[in-house]
Parts: sequence; structure tokens; C-alpha cells
Amino acid sequence: MDIFLEEYNGFEFYSITPTSQWWSVIIEFGHKCDHEFVPALSSRMPIEDYFGRFRTRKGFTVLASKEGGFVGCLCNFFEHPETYKPWYQCIIINEKYRQNKLAKKFYELSDNLLKARGELFVHGRTWVENTRNRKALKSIGFYQVATLINDRGDNIHTLFYEKCLFNSAMFKGIKRLGILGGMGSNASAKFLSAICLLTSQTANEQDQLPILLNSATYIPDRTEFLLSNRRQELTKILESEISSFLRSGVSHIVICCFSFHLVLDDILASLKEPVISLVDYINRLLDLKKGTYLLLATNATYKLNALPETDTLFHPKAEDQEQIHNCIYRIKRGESKELVLLDIKKIISNYNYNGVVLGCTDLFLVADVMESQFRDLDIINPLKVMTYDITDSWKLNF
Repeated sequence: MDIFLEEYNGFEFYSITPTSQWWSVIIEFGHKCDHEFVPALSSRMPIEDYFGRFRTRKGFTVLASKEGGFVGCLCNFFEHPETYKPWYQCIIINEKYRQNKLAKKFYELSDNLLKARGELFVHGRTWVENTRNRKALKSIGFYQVATLINDRGDNIHTLFYEKCLFNSAMFKGIKRLGILGGMGSNASAKFLSAICLLTSQTANEQDQLPILLNSATYIPDRTEFLLSNRRQELTKILESEISSFLRSGVSHIVICCFSFHLVLDDILASLKEPVISLVDYINRLLDLKKGTYLLLATNATYKLNALPETDTLFHPKAEDQEQIHNCIYRIKRGESKELVLLDIKKIISNYNYNGVVLGCTDLFLVADVMESQFRDLDIINPLKVMTYDITDSWKLNF
């Protein structure tokens, strides 16, 4: 039975089942609207097969009706057949109702269905000339992340979009961001670049988020100091670095090192307040999830229990942890991502789990490759989520 979601301005919205009576109507309208898509839906596969993909456990569709008649629908994937990621695929609205601004409601309700499953991101795409859809995607929080030239024909280019479904409210009121990096330097540089890529799509250059990055490569190895009882030395260093940020007018601080967070509770409360804890952030993300997740982190994070085991999170065996730690340090040294991930894949293949948690900021450097190679895994990548969280919070200033 179709599930009623909401009544909005006289329209009734439903999440429809694979056996819903509405599918014959959707297919009929698919034939009518076929020419509106570039390329036409029927040029890709028969219309019946195209919509049949959404009638499986990997698809879902939100439909609107009015007085028993078809208004429109948004057909989506929980797992896209090519990318294995949540995907908003095809929106159809009856011509009679195209001036009712219903697209936003379709996307909003689809967002809610994905959030209920613990999904953190959703994706979509359109073509360059489809300015209406491009504006719609931007207005509901999507960011352009890639372009595929001539994907739909000569000079018909596909634009790919991504949206984060999570907002922590931890960056509320952000005015200037401080990033304590250099641990390693490539990870914090990529974090800065990822934020700038998003904020550049939200404002003029002069209105983008001011960011102060301190690539503090002089900070000693956190794992070495923490495991050799030199915690107080790290505490003093952290207090000094945070104080420097605050003198520069920073409102929020991100420390790009999980192990460094082990001394966060040791610093003065006034210095701790502007710091957004990556440990707390991961725990919030895990609260949204179902199933089990394997922690990938350095020895300090593991041995000193920065992220304790829970019903959702579990640690690797001690011998595997040593190998994971070594892989992370190979990433720090700039070794081949692909080769390092081959070794990580061998290590984690012995476990039964739903996904992995990237509990070291250096793993942010290989996260994209990891997503493409480990498609059957749910990868919790806190720095990636945080880039969207920061940007969405900054947008509220305008």
C-alpha cells in the first residue's frame, strides 16, 4: 500500500510501492514527456524498463496527486545501479501543475526518506542547457561537483551535483574558520580546497568564508608523544595554537588530527569552546547509522580509545590495527593511493560490517578512491561531511 507522506497546498504526496496502481500512469506520462529529456528517455531504454528500475528495493518514488489525478513524481534510487549511491534521477510534473512550485516539495520529502535510512549524501545530474533544473538543484542545497563533456551528444554536457543531508548546527554563526593542519599537510590543504570549492558556488569572491589555515608541520608526532607519556607537552602546544587563532578573530576551529583530540579535554575551557571536535562529530554521524562500522585510525586513537567501541562502531584486531596504522603513515608520505588501498582492502576484507569510519584525517586524501573501489561499503568521511556543513552554515549569513 502506498504510504501517505503529507498534504501540501491541496496536493497529496505519497511514497509509492513497486505494485502501486500509479505506475501505469507514470509510464503513460513518461511517454508524453519523453521528448523533454536530453537525450530522450526512450533512446536509453524502453520507457517501461526505465521506470521499472525504480520498482525494486533499490529505488523509491515520491508521487503527488490531486482529487485522484496524477500531478507528478520524483523517481529516485537508494542505490544507483552504476554508482551505488543515493540518487535523484527523474522528475515529471503534469503540465497542468507546473506553476505550483512543487519540485522543491518532491525533493524535500525525498530527503526525509533518505535521512530516515541514515544516508548522508544524495546525488543528481542534469545537462548544461537545463537551466530550470540547475537553478532548482542549487536552491535546495545541491552543489556542482563534476562535469562530463559531450556526455549526451555534441556540445551537450552533463553536470553532476551532490548534496549533504546532515547539518550539525555546530557551525552556526560562523564568521571566520581556523584550520589547524599540517598533520599531515596534504590532508588539511585538501580540506581547505574542498570548502573553497563549495563556498565559491554560494557567493561573490569577496563574500566567501574567510579561512585561516595554519599548516603547523612543526607539531610533533601525536601518536609518538601520546604513547610515550608526553601528553602535557601536546596540551601546551594545542593551547598556544588555539590562542593564536583566537587573536586572529576566528569563530570556529577544526583540528585536522584525530589523535590531537585526545588532549582537547585538558585545555582551558575558554580555549576549547570554539573547537569543533571531530570525535564528537563522528559520534553524531554514527548515531544516524544502522549496522556496524569498522574504525580506521592511528594507534593513538585506537590504543587510547578516542573512539570507543559501541553497538555501531568496532575496532580491528590488534595485529590488523598495526597494519592500518602503517598504511596511514604511508599516505602521509605521499605513497600511491591505489597501492595503499589495496593493502587496506586486504586487511578489512576479513571483517563482516556495513561500512568504515575514517578516523584519521589523512584518510581524507584517499576517500574518493576508496569510494570508487569499495562501492559496497558505506564510508563515513567526517571531513567531507564537514565541508558541506560549514558551507551550508556560512550561506545563512546571506
